[in-house]
Amino acid sequence: MKTEQELDYDILKITRTIDLLFPHLSKYLGEKPVLISDALRPEINIENLTNYCLSLDTFLKHCIRYHYENGKSLTF
Repeated sequence: MKTEQELDYDILKITRTIDLLFPHLSKYLGEKPVLISDALRPEINIENLTNYCLSLDTFLKHCIRYHYENGKSLTF
C-alpha cells in the first residue's frame, strides 16, 4: 500500500499531466491543491486518496484513448 506522500505525489503528477495535455479539461478536476492531505481535514485518509488517485488515472486514460481513437495527436 502506498503512503500518503506517495499518493500526494501521484495525484499531483496525474493532475499536472492533464493540465499539460488537456488544459481544456482541467476544469473538470475540481480541486488542485499543492498537497491533498491535511492533518486538519480528517476525512482525507489513505483510502480516499487511493480512490481519488485511481479516478484521476482513469480520467487521464480515458482522455488519451479518446484523443487517440479520434486521430488527434498528443504533444509531450
